[in-house]
Amino acid sequence: MFNKLDHFSVSGSDTKKLAEWYQQNLGLEIVMEIPPSKNRKQSIYYIQTKEGSLIELVPSSYSKVKPHFTFEVENFEEAVKELKSKMIPLRDFRVTSIGWKEVFLDDPAGNEIHILCRPKGTPQHIKTFVKKP
Repeated sequence: MFNKLDHFSVSGSDTKKLAEWYQQNLGLEIVMEIPPSKNRKQSIYYIQTKEGSLIELVPSSYSKVKPHFTFEVENFEEAVKELKSKMIPLRDFRVTSIGWKEVFLDDPAGNEIHILCRPKGTPQHIKTFVKKP
């Protein structure tokens, strides 16, 4: 059920410079920029390897998103049920503005894990908005 790693996220004080560093030094492509908003002074960037793996670059000053990795699941309710049956604390359940379902949890070391479901009829991946490798 939790066998598809979707992306991971890292943070930095200047996401534009960080994205450019990955592009210039490691050959990754900047495939999406989410512009600054009322609550976030810098852009969020998605960068992609040649084989298609994604990294999300988030401003370290943006407290709503901390470094994490994301598993995509097909059946959100079953995934939540399985995690609850194992007494794993879950938080921040929500449905995004485009219909994606998500919840967060921490592993025993405190690393944040993001569980994401893109129901049929919604954009099926951040890759919907980015170039194919």
